[in-house]
Amino acid sequence: MLLLLSIALLMGGSLFVLLLGRNKKRINLAWLISVLICLLTLGLIYFSRLYLPSEFHLANWTPLSIFHYAPFLVINYQSWPYAVALITLVSTVIITDPSRSKDPQSTVPWAAALGLAGLQLLAITSGDALTLVSAWVMIDIVEFTYLLRLQSFSGNHGRMISALGLRLLSVLALIFATVAAWQVKSDFTLAEIPTSASLYFLLAAALRLGILPIYAPFLTNEKLPYSISVLSRLAPTISALTLIAYLPGEFLTLSRSLINILHWSALLAALYASITWLTRANLAAARPYWKIALSAFVVQSALNGNAQAGQAWGLALLLVGGEIFLFEPPIRRINFLPLIALFGLVGLPFTPAGHGWEGLTGTGFTWTGLIFIFAHAFLMAGYLRYILEASSTITGLEKHVRITFPLGLILILGSIFVLGIIGRPDSLLMKPWQPPVISLALFGILIGAGLKLGLRPPFTSYQQKIPGFRFLTWLFNGIQSIFSLSWVYSLGLWLVKPLRETGEFMTDILEGESGTIWYLVFIVILFTLFVTGINLP
Repeated sequence: MLLLLSIALLMGGSLFVLLLGRNKKRINLAWLISVLICLLTLGLIYFSRLYLPSEFHLANWTPLSIFHYAPFLVINYQSWPYAVALITLVSTVIITDPSRSKDPQSTVPWAAALGLAGLQLLAITSGDALTLVSAWVMIDIVEFTYLLRLQSFSGNHGRMISALGLRLLSVLALIFATVAAWQVKSDFTLAEIPTSASLYFLLAAALRLGILPIYAPFLTNEKLPYSISVLSRLAPTISALTLIAYLPGEFLTLSRSLINILHWSALLAALYASITWLTRANLAAARPYWKIALSAFVVQSALNGNAQAGQAWGLALLLVGGEIFLFEPPIRRINFLPLIALFGLVGLPFTPAGHGWEGLTGTGFTWTGLIFIFAHAFLMAGYLRYILEASSTITGLEKHVRITFPLGLILILGSIFVLGIIGRPDSLLMKPWQPPVISLALFGILIGAGLKLGLRPPFTSYQQKIPGFRFLTWLFNGIQSIFSLSWVYSLGLWLVKPLRETGEFMTDILEGESGTIWYLVFIVILFTLFVTGINLP
């Protein structure tokens, strides 16, 4: 019941805040109500921890010979941490939004954030595949309709359309996985995914996460509110991460070729995205690669038979990444807050990401595990770099914003450490310590190398001082151009171009000045055929 109340509160609150926005004098009241709705929802989600697991059946339809179960929602140890992360992010987005907009003119971004959070919470807590498919479709329709409205004057929708195509492909993959699971067990739930279909569910999640193919999001339009830009990068991944957390560990009996493809995709995505995250010109250009890299960590954990361990990397993706992304403007005086959040990524024993190493390295070292250790060190180095580049001041910010902005960031810190303590029953057990120690050593070497090269914030000269930087840039861009399948998109446009030009030529003929004559010619031909009664083949 708490879960249903949370979803209803977000969806109803979205509509109420949107109606308040019709009166410009109530903008501040709408912001306050949005914050209260988020905090109340977060309290309900935290309180639901006492009743895990709990279910809510949406409908009891008949006949059961068509669908062998009714759609239902469930909140358990797989979905509860991600539900907390989602509501925490939405709360922080709305709390900190006044710091990026001194005079808000519309409540649409806040209403959109609440509405999308309600739909995402529905997807996170889906207990069966049909409910999850429906939630994904609703999320994509609502999100892309809103984004098209905001970017209607950009004149370039190509990347948005290709992103929507990948989302739809992930939905089709999820439907295919559901059908494959029905062949084994007609009344399966997400908590009981058959082993023979588990790899297809992982494939659907990987497509939605953007690591197969390696895909950088399209959200670059200046008309897009910063808060919605952050949510649109992080929120769609949450339901896919939750789906992965449900996967069983027995992948070895499935197609080795498909498993190898996913292994290599995760490996390349983690290495490429982590290095790109470290070397981008600024945080705005680097943000997409944070999601790609840590999504690869989650997929790799599932492929190694420990999807539960991947949950640690999923939460780091959302909360640790959300801390640095929402650190905007990057005020130097409070840059210690994202620095504390980095503790949620280090992965030492008894830290929030401590049990994540079990999914990447298991009980022993492999060359793939070593590559992920390198990727982890690159992620931490890049995170520290963007913290040190903080140069803004509180000058120009209103007094209440100087209070609410750090409070929003502190809210994320609280969720990082709360989930690290009570998010899993085994959170306080001893975890592998060698991989994080090696990663921290590499992290120290990267810092030492930066100091040796004379790199100082804001690190604008690193391209000239790093040996072979141009070659590495060319190599990474080549990897992305191949594995992002952008060449397939270009090839399709090249093949379609002659057909499009032919169609335009025929349209010009029929709609031009001679179009009437051609219509008369066609009518005469048809009339002649009708009168003479010629038998056509």
